[in-house]
Amino acid sequence: MKRDSIVFLAFLLFLLYGCSEPVPPIAWVKVGDNQDDDRFYVGQTLLLKGIVRDTTGLDVLWWHIRPVSGEGWTYVDTIDLRTFDKGDKFEWQQGVAIPDSIALEEYQISLSARQRDGKVVQSAKNMMLVVDSTFPVISELEVGLNSAGNDLHLATEIVAAKRIAHVVVEISGTAWQQEYTFAGKKLQGELTAHFHEHIKVAELPSGEYKVKVYVHDQNDRTAIAEGGFSK
Repeated sequence: MKRDSIVFLAFLLFLLYGCSEPVPPIAWVKVGDNQDDDRFYVGQTLLLKGIVRDTTGLDVLWWHIRPVSGEGWTYVDTIDLRTFDKGDKFEWQQGVAIPDSIALEEYQISLSARQRDGKVVQSAKNMMLVVDSTFPVISELEVGLNSAGNDLHLATEIVAAKRIAHVVVEISGTAWQQEYTFAGKKLQGELTAHFHEHIKVAELPSGEYKVKVYVHDQNDRTAIAEGGFSK
């Protein structure tokens, strides 16, 4: 009788584990306060976490965001898994800047991997792109350097439903980078603002420079405008 019970238990374990679906080698989740929210937002950064449970037999890994309709903006980013040791498990976060000019529709977000035998495995989910009316908005950045090359003009319009906390300007070149923070009465606590500043840049060496303006609202959310100039 005891032997029969052991055999029966072994049979149940076989049914439970032997017939279950194998765990996929890759997966992804949206990072944020509400991971189950099936929306993402125009003009914001979509933060994704990729999960590779086992690199054995995997060759190339890639992200793909595409409209379900088949036409419009797409995003592809490839990771070469051959740089990882076989069997390694790893996770990483990746931010995807969502343009503010693309169609508000349903998109498929997928993390795919090609195995060395040519088979492709995929973790995919559809999400809806929508507008977050409470998120700060910044217009196209106006950038101008005077003829003497020592004064940088910056201008943009800001709207922040949760009110402006401060603005950060980042200027970066090949061998030079600097940040400037602005939080005066014309900005802090305001719903709208015309941001217009002049920054002294006489010490900058000649070269190409990128300018990023970050608007932080009082809920610690950020909108970004970008531009550039040559000196």
